[in-house]
Amino acid sequence: MRLFICFSHHNITMQYLISFTKSELEALRLFDNFEDVNALAKNLKKSKSQSYRVLQKLEEKGIIENGKLVNLPYLKKLILLIRKNKNLVDLFSDSGLPVLLQLLSPKKVSEIVPLLDLNEQTIYKTSLNARQVGLVKQDGRQYVVNGENWSEGKSFLDSLLEQEMSFDKRVPKNSIIYYKSEKEILFSTEESVDASPAAFSAFEKYGVKFFPETNYYVLPKQKCLDEKVYGQALKVVEKNWDYRLLVILGIFALKNKISSDKRLVKEFQLIFAGKAIDRMPSPREFREKAKEYGVV
Repeated sequence: MRLFICFSHHNITMQYLISFTKSELEALRLFDNFEDVNALAKNLKKSKSQSYRVLQKLEEKGIIENGKLVNLPYLKKLILLIRKNKNLVDLFSDSGLPVLLQLLSPKKVSEIVPLLDLNEQTIYKTSLNARQVGLVKQDGRQYVVNGENWSEGKSFLDSLLEQEMSFDKRVPKNSIIYYKSEKEILFSTEESVDASPAAFSAFEKYGVKFFPETNYYVLPKQKCLDEKVYGQALKVVEKNWDYRLLVILGIFALKNKISSDKRLVKEFQLIFAGKAIDRMPSPREFREKAKEYGVV
């Protein structure tokens, strides 16, 4: 597949999400060994000091160590892609990868704006350019990664997402991350953290006394209303389909009259009415627990 697309660059730096400048991606495309700064400078057409800065940034990002590439699954897939087609360097650089990660599920441009703190024009250009190369398809006003057309690209982005959700400098090591953006992160840890209680750790505030096995938090500190707390807990359940948590989530939804257009709320209402639903708590178990919490 040959690509002939002109991209516009905004040199946008992501503080918390994985991103690379064009120079960093070019360095990864051209070299396996980064010990020779002079060779790097010649190929990047940059000064020795500029090339040294590129290496320094890659080291800070944990991409190279002692002049060698770190063994990361997503990194191997990234390098394979940009070496097969160097024009992907432009698409992936700056805010490109964070935008494409959001498109692993269908989204409108306007939905991505608050997640990445980018303007609509920047997101639209990345989405349009990705569609032109076949990596993204458009359905109405939504864009989504086209895995059927480009399985290697989809596999790389899946691997990148896995890496993103395994670490973030805002939270303690070994935390479990359920959601992250440039502005916010939802996580759990056994440590006590200076952050706002979230998800199941915030249930007691809304009349559902529950003692989770870990601590759930959100950063930055904020006041979370009942529907946001429900959404946070839903993200936890979606990552770990735990029946104990599902029951309490349902009790919270009914007790606080969470809007029925929120995911799983209608199912909880049907179970409470006596209908059995696959992979959900039984009506008997659910109604017994509801009675304990005064949901009638």
